[in-house]
Formats: sequence, structure tokens, C-alpha cells
Amino acid sequence: MPAPEPLTVAVAQPVCAEVVCRKTRLHGAEGDRFTPGEKPAVLELEGRRLGLAICADAAFPEHAEQLAALGIAVYVASTLYGDDPVALARRDGQVRDRAAAHRVWGVLATSAGASGEYPRTSGGSGFWAPGGALVAQAGAEPGAVVRHDLSWPSGAVAPWCGDPAAQGRPGPDAAPGAEIPGDRARLS
Repeated sequence: MPAPEPLTVAVAQPVCAEVVCRKTRLHGAEGDRFTPGEKPAVLELEGRRLGLAICADAAFPEHAEQLAALGIAVYVASTLYGDDPVALARRDGQVRDRAAAHRVWGVLATSAGASGEYPRTSGGSGFWAPGGALVAQAGAEPGAVVRHDLSWPSGAVAPWCGDPAAQGRPGPDAAPGAEIPGDRARLS
């Protein structure tokens, strides 16, 4: 039997695919087949820092705290929840609470319909504003889609992100044409 591998998220680029995140919190039988990642990961995309969570990572406030310390502007979680009332409360609370605690956008992508051992899952992918207010949420039905624009002007740093210079980015008062690091996604 081969050695366990980490559960990962990869980003496809024009020339290659790059691993950008490894799940740090395994649960259930995952520990028999996978190894946990060593630390939370930040994906920088077009100058924006996205903190990534895979499933159970989102259940641990310290995971988001570590990402917030890395200067994220958005907390992104890919999860699966059942459709019972306790699971629905966790779904609606975890990303909301991370967005509120760290004054960042919260984005949740979660399964809808049957998946693996779950005959029904919660659906309810959504967006939470810095501070935790729900902005948009999909329904529970398979195929439901939710969209929200998180963009801010090129070169600007969202006001909840702290000092742009400390993050290696120009702030909103930068000179026109100032270079913005992060034209391609990269792990940090």
C-alpha cells in the first residue's frame, strides 16, 4: 500500500497545475488514507490574498486565526454538510463567524444533493461580508448557483486588510501604474 498523501486543492494554470492547499484537519477514516497538511495556505490571486480551508479546517477557529495573521482579505471554505438542523447551523455559522472575527469576506462552496455516504447534503453555498452579515446564499437544491462580486479597485486594499505596505502591496493612494504583485496565483 502506498504511503498516505495529503488531501489537496490544486489550481490549474495555462501551463501547469499547482498544489495550493493541503487539508490540515483530517476526520473520520481520512486519517487512514491521508496525511494532514502542515499549515494553512494563502492563495494570492491578482493581488488579493485568499485563505483556503478544506472541509473540517473551517470548523477550527485557530485555522482562520492563522490565515488572518497572514493578511488574508477573503476566507474561502470548500465543505460538505449534512442536511439535519445541527449541520445546517454549523454551515451557516462557521464561515460567518470567521468573517466576523477577522473582518474578512467569507466564501463557502458546499455540496448540494447526494454525495458519498450522504443521501442529501445541505447546499447553501454563500458569501458573508466582513463583520459576518450574509450577503448571498444559494438554496439547497443541486445545481443552485450563487454569485457575488468581491472586487475592489486594482491596487486598492480592502479597508479591513490592514497596512498594505506590510502585505507587500500598494494602497489605494498608490501612484497610477504602481505594480501590484500577484499577477499569477502563488502559494505563500
